[in-house]
Amino acid sequence: MELRNDWALFKIQLTIAFKERFYFVYTLLVPIFMVFLNKTLDFQDNESIYVYWSYIVVTTVFNGFLLNLVRLRESGFLKTLTYLSGSRHSIVLANLLVQLIIVQLEILLFNLYVTFFITHVSLLTFVYGFLTSSLITVLCAAMMSIFLS
Repeated sequence: MELRNDWALFKIQLTIAFKERFYFVYTLLVPIFMVFLNKTLDFQDNESIYVYWSYIVVTTVFNGFLLNLVRLRESGFLKTLTYLSGSRHSIVLANLLVQLIIVQLEILLFNLYVTFFITHVSLLTFVYGFLTSSLITVLCAAMMSIFLS
């Protein structure tokens, strides 16, 4: 029963995240626009896109993870979900996993854009993007949650 509750919470958080499409402007379209404006810089080394990755991770965690939890709390939906699931931790974990998936998707889309329109990004850089953004998303969410508390 617990796994079904967690899966249902995950689907609810995923639905909420994809309904809020406007923050994708800040988290994905702004870095794409900025890398397009700065494409005259030396992008032959893949290290220059790490700055854009960090922006994507921080803004996604802030706009997606923290603001979603604040909205849930202010609307009273957090209490309802906590009552239904029995645990507030599973709600936060489901929200974190959804944001982790969104960060991975945004990093992938950003890297594809850079590869097709700016310069070739190596496969190893794609792997680095996946691994680094996974770790940094969890750490950033933990630090911002402590800050919010």
